[in-house]
Amino acid sequence: MNHSGNLVTGLLQVLDEGGIHSIAEIARRLGAGEGLIVAIAEELQRRGLLTPLNDNCGTGCRGCAMSGACAAPGQASSGFGMMALTAKGRRWAQNRFVDTMGN
Repeated sequence: MNHSGNLVTGLLQVLDEGGIHSIAEIARRLGAGEGLIVAIAEELQRRGLLTPLNDNCGTGCRGCAMSGACAAPGQASSGFGMMALTAKGRRWAQNRFVDTMGN
């Protein structure tokens, strides 16, 4: 598997762990740049594997009901706010994990 495939799988698996993770934390854990992680997450959203948790993230953090729990404050202004796995994304992440355990 190529490096970008490992990053896609890694990103989905981090999100499948639960909790709230900042882009910086995910990038550090996966050994990649933050910009690359955002680009991958945006593509996964387009493919239906990720969904925004708050449609209002584009307006900023002020007044957001989730701002106290957000591990990515200020990132909403870049167009990337809080995201979660969809059911399709969770299945994909779990299947990829099983595949890597079998090797």
